[in-house]
Formats: sequence, structure tokens, C-alpha cells
Amino acid sequence: DNLIVFAVEAANHADMMVLYLFTDKVDEEIGLPIGTFPINSSCANGTILASTGANEDGSVSPSLYSTIDGEYLDKLYFFVDGTVEIIKNEEGKPYIDVHAINSYSIPIHVVYDASATDLNNIFITSTTEVQKIMIDGQLVIIRNGKAYNAVGAQVK
Repeated sequence: DNLIVFAVEAANHADMMVLYLFTDKVDEEIGLPIGTFPINSSCANGTILASTGANEDGSVSPSLYSTIDGEYLDKLYFFVDGTVEIIKNEEGKPYIDVHAINSYSIPIHVVYDASATDLNNIFITSTTEVQKIMIDGQLVIIRNGKAYNAVGAQVK
């Protein structure tokens, strides 16, 4: 099996995405395989590598989406489950549609369309408006991409 590392960054440097694809086939025109690929840890042919998160040395493991604050990765969304669909758009360029679950079980949606000028169309949305999750034994409420504690104070 071959490993393809696919990384894109928005022209305004506000966000980026990195995918590790295990495949033995690629479309000659776009340089990526075409199809729907599961996100998991199997490293099997036809899969996207699930992220293990941050490593001891401070590096991060793909596959992930991140906002960028200056020179640093800001908010990281580690892909741990879901699917990635890769197709050719009308212009014959790559179109990648990621439906993933991040490491806090929050669903995220990231789209990359190579037809957009300077890669400006990478975005993230949550499929639910409000989610309640437990982190280190504390209730955290996620609303519109921001986290709050049980009394409504914003937390990082």
C-alpha cells in the first residue's frame, strides 16, 4: 500500500486540513484516489488514518482540521471516525467532502474544492447547534463552536 499525505491551507492562512490516505490507486488527472474512504486506525488500503491527537513531542497526528492563529495551529479537530469522499468536480479538479467525528465526539464537516480561487473554501460546521459533553469529569456545553461550563462561563 502507498501513503498519500494531502495537506491544504487557505490562501488567507486562517485554516488548514491534513489527510493521510492509504491507497494503491490514484486518478491520474487529480493525483488522488476517487471514492468514499472510512476514517479509522487500520492503515488498510482504501482508508484515511484516524488521528491519535497530540504527541509527547508536541507534534500532532493527522488526519485533522485546524484553524491558524498567526504562525500557530489554534483549534485542532482530530478526525477519529467518519468518511472522506473524493470526487472530481465539473472542472476535473479534486473535491473532498469530510464527514468526521472529532476526539470529543463532535461531528464536523470540512469541504475542499480545488476550483475555488486560492483554496479559500475550507470550512467547518457542526451538525448540531448545542452539544453537552464531559471532559475530565466536567460538563462542557459546545454552542456555535465555543465551549461553556455548566454556569454559562466560556472556557477554553
